Amino acid sequence: MADYLIEEQLPSNGRLSGVPSKVTLKAISTKEEKLLYGSSNDNAFDRVLNACIVEPQGFKVNTLTTPDKFALLLKLRIHTYGPEYWITTRCPVCGKTEDTCLNLDEIPVTLLGEDFSEDIEIDLPVSGDKLI
Repeated sequence: MADYLIEEQLPSNGRLSGVPSKVTLKAISTKEEKLLYGSSNDNAFDRVLNACIVEPQGFKVNTLTTPDKFALLLKLRIHTYGPEYWITTRCPVCGKTEDTCLNLDEIPVTLLGEDFSEDIEIDLPVSGDKLI
């Protein structure tokens, strides 16, 4: 395993209120693995992210967007186990199987641009009021 701590850029790129542009992660430990493999509820990924985000201190993942969470989980997987991810695929026609290695480092992450704004204006069709 590489360095114990890594700093990662979030796809939201600090453009959302209350969400930093970067976080510092620690590698997944046995404790977090048990959360993933032994949990039947939907918040196991959030619990793992809460345990692995060390900076900013006290940061709660419920403020993150789904793309931010996905990117961080992907980076945690790469940081802890490496970028190679082996899968077996099966041809639906002939049934032949093939092992394929995916390089998780090659999955592109798009950052929110400088032109992004959280402010949205909506004109209500009946009243004509404008929501901001």
